[in-house]
Amino acid sequence: MIISELQLDTLKEIINIGVGRSSSSLNKILDKRILLEVPVIDVIDYKNVNSRIVNQNKSKLSIVKMQFKGELSGICELVFSTEGASKIVTIILDDHTQKAELDDQLKINTLSEVGNMILNALMGTLGNLLKTRIGYNIPRYLECMPNEITNNVSPSSKYVIYAETLFRILNEDIAGSFILFFEIESFDSLLKLITDYQKSIINPPNQ
Repeated sequence: MIISELQLDTLKEIINIGVGRSSSSLNKILDKRILLEVPVIDVIDYKNVNSRIVNQNKSKLSIVKMQFKGELSGICELVFSTEGASKIVTIILDDHTQKAELDDQLKINTLSEVGNMILNALMGTLGNLLKTRIGYNIPRYLECMPNEITNNVSPSSKYVIYAETLFRILNEDIAGSFILFFEIESFDSLLKLITDYQKSIINPPNQ
């Protein structure tokens, strides 16, 4: 296994902290009770991503995609079915029209902004806790079929963090996922940073 159980547990802890912070930000900005949960986090090989997504989704996907760079470099994505994405937009905007009637640009803008807040909180937490600076590009929105999700990702991103996500808003539970594609050397850096973080918890520096 490329990552130890202890490293994976630490990674889960960090991602859950980031998801919790993004939930708080969304609650304040949107003035709605929003909860994000990450019940499953795995590290999988790049070549297995499409099949994993296909097993979870059969319909077209809505994706907010953001490139990150620094000691940790790669691409992070927030992924929902297009049906789930439309439902999120309808609830957030208090829009009672049918999802088919949603203005496409309004949907894209809303999802991009929500995705931007979530991904920035997630990657910001990862950078802060692991003590490394991470730069971001402006997120962009796209749609594709589940078996096409790796089409626009560099094949040098050998290892992938795949996190199943539950977006709970009002009385709706909407399933999605976070996917973090790391460059090969960058993933090695991630493992080292996680190990250093573990050591700092066990033996905190003198104040």
